[in-house]
Amino acid sequence: VRAVTCGGVDLVLMDFQMPVMDGVEAARRIREREAGTGAHLPIVAMTASMIDDARRVSADAGIDDFIPKPFLLADLSATLSRWLAAKQTS
Repeated sequence: VRAVTCGGVDLVLMDFQMPVMDGVEAARRIREREAGTGAHLPIVAMTASMIDDARRVSADAGIDDFIPKPFLLADLSATLSRWLAAKQTS
């Protein structure tokens, strides 16, 4: 969250499980900071968790996309390309 606040970030790859704050809470905080600014930083969640509702939890937190781990490099590349291209056109 601190790194995003400092700027210069084009996209966040967010892990669900982190030591201090989980990825869902971090995404919520990023979205709270964006509120009312018109800014929208793409957030792509990555997790090895097989939680059935991981996509719903991600979307509810303001996470834009979801990549389950393990992932294929081609899937990661396609997802990053899609979101970074969308960011450039906005």
